[in-house]
Amino acid sequence: MKTRLMCILAAAFIMVACGPDGAARSATQVLDTQPPVRIFREPGVHPDVERDCLAALREHGPVLTARLWPFALQRPHVDIHLMTTSGFRDSLGGVIADWGVGAAAGHNAWIDCERSRGVGRNVTHVMLHEIAHCLLHQGTGNAVVPAWFHEGVAQQVSGEWRFRDTVSLMLDGYVPDLQGLEGRFPVNAKWADRAYRASLLAVDTLVDRYGEDVLGELILATRLHGDFRRGFADATGTDYEVFTADFARSMRIRFGWLVTLTRWPTLFVLMALGFTLGAILRIRRTRRRLAELEDEHHSLDEAETHFPTDCMLHGGLAVPDSLPPHHLPTPRLADRTPTLIPRGADVEPYGEASGTTRKNGEQEEITPL
Repeated sequence: MKTRLMCILAAAFIMVACGPDGAARSATQVLDTQPPVRIFREPGVHPDVERDCLAALREHGPVLTARLWPFALQRPHVDIHLMTTSGFRDSLGGVIADWGVGAAAGHNAWIDCERSRGVGRNVTHVMLHEIAHCLLHQGTGNAVVPAWFHEGVAQQVSGEWRFRDTVSLMLDGYVPDLQGLEGRFPVNAKWADRAYRASLLAVDTLVDRYGEDVLGELILATRLHGDFRRGFADATGTDYEVFTADFARSMRIRFGWLVTLTRWPTLFVLMALGFTLGAILRIRRTRRRLAELEDEHHSLDEAETHFPTDCMLHGGLAVPDSLPPHHLPTPRLADRTPTLIPRGADVEPYGEASGTTRKNGEQEEITPL
C-alpha cells in the first residue's frame, strides 16, 4: 500500500512539474532555509502567497527542523508546490480525499492555496504541516510509521492546534483508539477530523510524559531499528502497546465526566438548574443583607438626630425618656434638702435645668431636680 501510494504521488509530481508541452516548470533556487526548500508556484497563485510562506518558513523552520531532524551528517530538503484548486485536484484528486488541502511524500509537498484559507487555518500552517510530513518521511526511512504519529506531529509543530479542537473532540463523546488510527485516515470528513484531533492529543501526551526531545529521539531510533515499535520502546522505555492502552485509559479518566454529560442530557439539565438555583439564592441573600445594613444605618442617623429632645435631665444627667423608671439614678437625700438664698443675692443659674431665679425681694426655695 505504501509503495503504491508513493508511486501515485511520484506520478502526480511529474504531472505537476511538467507543463502541457512537457517542459519542466521553472522554480526558484534552493533557498538557504531550515530545512532547505525550493518553491514551485503555479501561474494562478498570487506572488504574495509565496512571500508569506517564505516568511513563515524563516520564522518557524529552524525550530521545526531542530525537533524533527536529529541527524547531524544529513540535510533534509523539501520541494514545495503552491497550487490552485483546479491544479491540485487534477493532479491529486484520485489520491487524497476531497477534504484534503495538502499532501506530502518523500521530499515533495503539494498545497491547495485557495482552499487552505477556508479550513480555519491558512496557507502557511498547511505548508509547515506538509514540511513536517516530509521530514518524517525522510527521517524514518522505510519504516512503517502509524498515521496518528505522522498527523499528530505535523499538527503540533505547525501550530494548527486550537483549544476548540480539543473541546469539539470531547463533545463528540469519545477519543478514538490509537490502534484504529495506525493506517490511512477515514475518507469521511467528520471521522477524519476526529482522527486528526485524537492524533494531536496522543502526541501532546507523548511530549508531556517524555519531553520535547522525544520526537527527535523516536525518529532516530526508528531509523536505526527500521521499525517504529522497536524505536518507540528504545526512545521512551515503554512498549508501544502499553502507551496506547494507557493513553486510552487516561482519556477516559480525564474527560469521562464530559462524555457522561454528552451521553446523559437530563443530568446536564439538572446540573444547570442546580447552578441556577444556587445563583438565585446567593443573590437574594446578598440583597437581604444589604437591606439590613441600610436599616441599621437609618436607625443610627435617627438616634443622633433626636437625642437632645428625647432625653430629660435627671439630677444633672441626660437620660433617655425611654429608659425604665427602675433604671433612673436615685438622687441622694442630701440633694433634696431645701436651700435658702439670701434676699438680694445674685444667683447663678445651675445650667438650663435650674430655670431662672426671680429677684422679688423674697427668699426663694430652690430644690435641685
